[in-house]
Amino acid sequence: MRAENRLYRKVIRRNDMELIGNILAGLIITVLIMAALWLRKSLAATKGARISRYEQPRQALLVVDIQEDFTGAASRLSPPIKDAEGFIATVNQVIETAVARGMLVVYIGHELPDNLFSRFIGRGMVIAGKPGAKQDSRLVMASEHYFSKSQADAYANIHLERWLVESQVNEVFIVGLDAVACAYKTAKGALNRNYRATIIIDAVATNTKKTREELIKLYRWSGIEVLESAEFIAGAGELQKGGKVLLRGVRGATTVDVNEQEQILDRVTELLTLLVADNDIQCEDIAAVIFSSTPDLNAAFPAKAARGIGWSEVPLFGTQEIENPDGMPMCIRVLLLWNTAKDQRAVKHAYLRGAALLRQDLVNPGEQAD
Repeated sequence: MRAENRLYRKVIRRNDMELIGNILAGLIITVLIMAALWLRKSLAATKGARISRYEQPRQALLVVDIQEDFTGAASRLSPPIKDAEGFIATVNQVIETAVARGMLVVYIGHELPDNLFSRFIGRGMVIAGKPGAKQDSRLVMASEHYFSKSQADAYANIHLERWLVESQVNEVFIVGLDAVACAYKTAKGALNRNYRATIIIDAVATNTKKTREELIKLYRWSGIEVLESAEFIAGAGELQKGGKVLLRGVRGATTVDVNEQEQILDRVTELLTLLVADNDIQCEDIAAVIFSSTPDLNAAFPAKAARGIGWSEVPLFGTQEIENPDGMPMCIRVLLLWNTAKDQRAVKHAYLRGAALLRQDLVNPGEQAD
């Protein structure tokens, strides 16, 4: 009987151990599955509503995850970011340039809750409220616009997404960390919402083995534009060698009092002279100019005025507008196509005399002609 009892207890203990082992195995598998799902969600680029077309669109510089735990003197990244000092100096130059351009500067910080999961998966880095989650002390703080995130894509923070929409931002430039994670996924999140996204290649950093060439290939394959910091800085001022040159449209219009050649040419000359002066346009940078006249004007070709101010090599084209009973009479319009590194919002348009009523939002009252 005693032998049977001992055997029974031994079987029970073995069954209990197997049960406990199965439970522990199940818990471990559950935790691993949850961790995998969390990582997958955390690292994914988010999707959202596509932005509208804005009358006065703006640009924003997103400074992503340049925090003490990542780039600071006591960085906990392994391996650490190479030449963090030089990297932050480049980022600061970009920030200062963005401010000079009138761009919005937004700081993004990765913050995790203080729990066992974050301490295990995130190795205790960038815990919300802890010193390591603060912005790197060497970083230029050009604004108080700050948004936290707990996923790779900054657009996962709905408050950031709403703020960018309210600010009518349609183009973002991205600097920071990590070149293959948060900075990259934020750029993809922007593209998913119809923003134009550019990564400044020497102002993003990674502690992975990805080469610069591999990163550029990855970005361009994803539809993300790539700029050097020097190109970004050059594009903020005058047209410079190495700057990013784009074709911009400069608009203008004026009216005449009578259908006479002399007045038509005088008014067009006045308009072109003002557009050139306001935008500092050089003749060799003009790609082409298109003129249109209302049907009640046929005493002169407006393009003749352009030839009169020396635009002999510039392609010129004239056309007649459709007759519209509600249209402005005796009106001449111009669309000047200009190769420039200036930002779209820096271009100045001109609507003179009666044509000032066409686009009152673009008219500077001090520059209207009588």
